[in-house]
Amino acid sequence: MKRTAILPILCSFLGGCAQISDPKILEVQKEQFIDTRDGRVYRTTNIGGLVWIAENLAYMPHVSPGSEKGGIWVYGYEGTDPAEARETAEYRASGNLYDWNTALISCPQGWHVPTDEEWKLAEIALGMTPHEASGQSWRGSTQGTRMKKHGDSGFNALLAGWRSGPGKFAFRDEHANFWTATSVDHRAYERLFNIRRPTVGRDLGDKTAGFSVRCVQTK
Repeated sequence: MKRTAILPILCSFLGGCAQISDPKILEVQKEQFIDTRDGRVYRTTNIGGLVWIAENLAYMPHVSPGSEKGGIWVYGYEGTDPAEARETAEYRASGNLYDWNTALISCPQGWHVPTDEEWKLAEIALGMTPHEASGQSWRGSTQGTRMKKHGDSGFNALLAGWRSGPGKFAFRDEHANFWTATSVDHRAYERLFNIRRPTVGRDLGDKTAGFSVRCVQTK
């Protein structure tokens, strides 16, 4: 698919041209990116003209126990040793959980935490209407299924659970929360995926919570 093919989608999102109804407008690229900070290799995918890291961010210069506010956590891990945390099954399967402020400075150089609008562009490229994309709660039709593990978008969202503001880990293998870079006071927009839902959630999360992070390539 040529990149010019995404122009009608963008025009639709901005209200400037006819809506594209084809839910298959995406380009899955089985490419890789190496984070030079730790040598970790990530798969990438192209959705709606944006290149996404198709795995949860796992950069961990330090790690905190769940009860500690602010920073980086590994689901269920209560120690402070990054080497030990990297050996856990949870880290190996789904990377880290980050509070919002830490997430914003954790993507590799040349990448960034996607904004709410960039998430919308990906969702629209997968068939969600602009009106649905701007809604709250669970929106769309099958976009969640297409973005979850084994979906055809290549996004591979993992149900990695989350860490609540007070410090409790919950909902692993049932639910996932991903940060956006778009702030609203003490909260920020997030995206949610659930094992029982084919749709994608859009809500506001407390910035002190621990969510998964995906990075988008900066143009």
